[in-house]
Amino acid sequence: MWQIINRISKLVQSNSIKSNDAYKVLNQEDEELKRIIDELNNKKESSDKKSENTQKNNNISDEIKKAFAELEVPPNADSATIKSAYRNKMKEFHPDRFVKLDKDLQEKSRRKSQELNSAYDILEKAGYVK
Repeated sequence: MWQIINRISKLVQSNSIKSNDAYKVLNQEDEELKRIIDELNNKKESSDKKSENTQKNNNISDEIKKAFAELEVPPNADSATIKSAYRNKMKEFHPDRFVKLDKDLQEKSRRKSQELNSAYDILEKAGYVK
């Protein structure tokens, strides 16, 4: 902001100087202002990119945290523990176990098994399951 005010004051001062000298001063100031504006734009673009990357990393870690919570295992669990928890949960909620029961229970078990599969896939893609 101070650059713009400086520019205006120099413009006012240049009116009192000869026109050729004023033109040279204004051209130099124009170049300086362009450089400053470019620097500010570059800084803003780089900070926007950094914030996007940070936001993506936070989303990924939240997704992984939810997957661990879904399987009810701690985030520091090893691959064997995750696989075991997944298998036990799938045995508990597999839709085939609810075939002879109410349609509502069948639907709930189907949704729960899909959530478990999704959580396991997330952890597998993230490299927690080998």
